[in-house]
Amino acid sequence: MIECKFRPRREYKLSTSEKQKMGKYHSSFFYKVHGFGRDKWVVVAEIDVLEEDCVLDETSLDWVAEECVTYLNQPPVRKRKTKRKPKLPYGNLELHKASLKKDESGNYIQALLVIDEKKNKHFWGKGRAALIRSRKKK
Repeated sequence: MIECKFRPRREYKLSTSEKQKMGKYHSSFFYKVHGFGRDKWVVVAEIDVLEEDCVLDETSLDWVAEECVTYLNQPPVRKRKTKRKPKLPYGNLELHKASLKKDESGNYIQALLVIDEKKNKHFWGKGRAALIRSRKKK
């Protein structure tokens, strides 16, 4: 696993609000994702790699992104004397697509992540329901 963290972002790029969250629900429909709109939704997030020895380039991008998602899927440490399992803070994440971006602070990964929660407090917006066609009865 590679140690990573989400980059906080505003809801809109030109927003004057100081409130920031970790990503945003995507408004497009992803019909190639099995179960999209019923029990899975897509989130756009920017991920920073914290390990200095990890080289971030196009050839190792998919492997690094997959390892980052594995790291972000770890549950928090259980508090003392609790019986209940801790809930995942970002839900159950899966990598759909990743791309390499660059800005003044360095390279980062822009990822489309599949999530199993329709509304999560760490992401802007909420998941949209997909249109489901039903057969007409004769």
